[in-house]
Amino acid sequence: MKNRLRIILSLLVISISSQAFAFAPDQTTKKFRIGNFQSLELGSAFEIHITKASTCTISATGNEKDLDELEVEVEGSKLIVSLDESYWSNWKNWKSSSNKIIINITMPRLRDAEFNGATKVTLEGFTDEEEMTLHCSGASKISSSKLIADKLVIDLSGATKVEMAGRVLKLSVGLSGASHVILNNMVARDVDVDASGASHVELNVQKSLRVDASGASKITYRGNPLNISKDLSGASTVRRAD
Repeated sequence: MKNRLRIILSLLVISISSQAFAFAPDQTTKKFRIGNFQSLELGSAFEIHITKASTCTISATGNEKDLDELEVEVEGSKLIVSLDESYWSNWKNWKSSSNKIIINITMPRLRDAEFNGATKVTLEGFTDEEEMTLHCSGASKISSSKLIADKLVIDLSGATKVEMAGRVLKLSVGLSGASHVILNNMVARDVDVDASGASHVELNVQKSLRVDASGASKITYRGNPLNISKDLSGASTVRRAD
């Protein structure tokens, strides 16, 4: 019995080692020389880390062959990052956690950003912003442990998810499909929500809340807003969190 167990364990180790060898190619980091930018457009299935800093930089970590297929350019004030379309159609079929592409971006100001595909985005250090707009589609995810802005606009479609904490004066949220927004740790003075499909929104509202929702959208809120305006259709609901 013991010999049999040793054989099984040995085969398991060999199997895991073989898979690691096959699917964990050497990782390398590539830095790109680019101009200044205030806006972003990124797609594919990248893991993206965006940090506020005094200068604009971008680097990518991954398999060298994958990085060679990255297309990085600045158009006007917008940084655009994508994989070659034909290469992406093949790459997404065999990607795994061991060969993902990680993109690190620093910038003094993030005015607006567009993420699509299956991107996973984290925002760090943006605690003194005037206005920020985030567009997200596909199965993308955006998170931030602390974001402070005068105005934040979030526009989502597909099966996207946004989870943030912080503080904003004006918050505008537009959702469709099965999007999910978790902002119960982000205090917002005035909130405007336009939701459709099976969207789900969690908010923390101080002063005013306006909701236009259809389909089976669900909006829950914390706080004690003085003014609440609701235009609901279908099975949509607005309720105060327990």
